[in-house]
Amino acid sequence: MHTGQPSVYVAAAPRTGARPDRRPPGDEQNTLRTLARMAMSGGISGLQDMESALISYGSNPASGQDDAPYQDDAPYQDAARTIRTLEGRGYIRDDKRWLTRRGFEAVGRVLLGDIMRDLGMGGPGGHHTTFPGAGETVTDATRPHEPGDDMSGISVPDTLLNSLRRTGDAAFPLDIRPGDIEQYVTEADSRVAVAYCLDLSSTMRTRLNNGMSRIEAAKRALWTLYTLNARHYPGDSIHVIGFASMACRIRPHDIPYLGTFTANDDFLHYTNYQAALRLARRMLRGEAAENRRIVMITDGQPSACFVESERQRRGILAEKPYSHFYAPDPALVSRVEGEKGLRLDADPRMQVYLCYRYRGVDGRVGSLTESEARRCRREGINLDYVVISDEEELAGYVEGLAAETGGRMYWARDGGMTGMLVSDYVRGAKAAKLR
Repeated sequence: MHTGQPSVYVAAAPRTGARPDRRPPGDEQNTLRTLARMAMSGGISGLQDMESALISYGSNPASGQDDAPYQDDAPYQDAARTIRTLEGRGYIRDDKRWLTRRGFEAVGRVLLGDIMRDLGMGGPGGHHTTFPGAGETVTDATRPHEPGDDMSGISVPDTLLNSLRRTGDAAFPLDIRPGDIEQYVTEADSRVAVAYCLDLSSTMRTRLNNGMSRIEAAKRALWTLYTLNARHYPGDSIHVIGFASMACRIRPHDIPYLGTFTANDDFLHYTNYQAALRLARRMLRGEAAENRRIVMITDGQPSACFVESERQRRGILAEKPYSHFYAPDPALVSRVEGEKGLRLDADPRMQVYLCYRYRGVDGRVGSLTESEARRCRREGINLDYVVISDEEELAGYVEGLAAETGGRMYWARDGGMTGMLVSDYVRGAKAAKLR
């Protein structure tokens, strides 16, 4: 539990340097960073939109950090050529969900590489890394080395043999090329299972001081974490949950396209911690991992909860005769799921009690939220809360909830949560490994 001064992750200073007048399409790293920026900000529904965005955007935000301000970079001189190149390499397609799986993974590697370098966790020519290889137990099997693999896992005998087979010459110096390098295969045990619960309520569109919205900062963090898990901890499990009035399951490859709920989505834009915790608890129940955690990323106090019985509903009405209860129409649920690529955890028999209070939490909402958090703890699930807002009342409420339910609270005022969450994930994975 973090008390006293708020826990604020302080990122490394943005990298600086002279920027050329024109960003060549072949500068793939910078181009992928631009794709990340476009995906995070939304509004791209096909390659035509992308061409317009490339012309107006610069190709290289000053840093991969999510708390570095956006820069006014030189626009692409030939956006159409860049798009053709990216499409030819299999990174993008002309579709509403325009990133291919390969593109999603390539952008994720760039985001992860940026944060690893900024945190001093390694990288080519960098410091010693705290990241283990892709597993825990080294086997006798090998595979081709890939960029980003831990160099300590290279099989020297197999690498030399590949070189000799290719050249047919054992004379020194040996001609060793990247394609010759072999990497030992490692096996991983499932040690960590994390459910990240992302607030999709309407206020997550609020802009931070760096020009990025809260939802953009959260999407960058989740994209980076998923890539970290897939590349370095493949035996661990990551689940992504969105929540507002109700919770929903999110496919990791849909992270780039996430948006907030609005008033146009009926009453789905409120904030229901209880729904997120309940769905996360169910998803983690079947995990055999020793370390099970829920990480909730939010910018608002809870303003909704489930009504679980008619008796409970009558009790609320007795206290507040004009209370509002909501059950989403099946047609609305179908539309929202189709537009947003979500699977709402909607039970037509379950109503939601909506009660927004300025700078405060309704007593019934607070009580049921705390009860659900306690259920999670009784089932052995740890709770972390990340507040992405500068509102002291919200931070105070979440800190109290964490204290009452044995959780931890982090305060990421300016959205600089990627490095904080990556560091915390790695510490948890290493701790689980030592058990």
